[in-house]
Amino acid sequence: MKFKGFPAAFIAILGSSTEKVNFTTVGDIAVASMNPPMVMIALHKDHYITKQLQENNFFSANIVDAHMQAIVEYCSTHSGHYVNKDKFNYDFHGNIPFLVDAPLVLDLKVISETKYLHRCIFLCEVIESYGHAKEILIYTMNHHFHRFSLED
Repeated sequence: MKFKGFPAAFIAILGSSTEKVNFTTVGDIAVASMNPPMVMIALHKDHYITKQLQENNFFSANIVDAHMQAIVEYCSTHSGHYVNKDKFNYDFHGNIPFLVDAPLVLDLKVISETKYLHRCIFLCEVIESYGHAKEILIYTMNHHFHRFSLED
């Protein structure tokens, strides 16, 4: 498949829980290492989930498919500071909340955090991955969604 624009990243909905369960959409996520498995995630310093990750180093990255676009849009337009986002179909893997309908879930542990301007960049170890992925939704720099098949 040829993309118009640079494929920025796959889209994930991060799930965290300190005093309340919260989910947020993030496109600034990238593979940092295959061995050991690690990802990097960049968040705005003032986002509610940023505070949660700084308080609780464990969270989930729920890789979405096209069927989850409404959740993606809701989580990207409603702040966890003001809205309770526990209305989605979620469960816990240990103490980590995850979206039950996500085709691929990564349980992550924050290894380190770097701050640059208004961004907090988290280097995270993949503790475990699970799900039923056949395709994921990726996002391009020119703000388009594309389906990406994980099957041959």
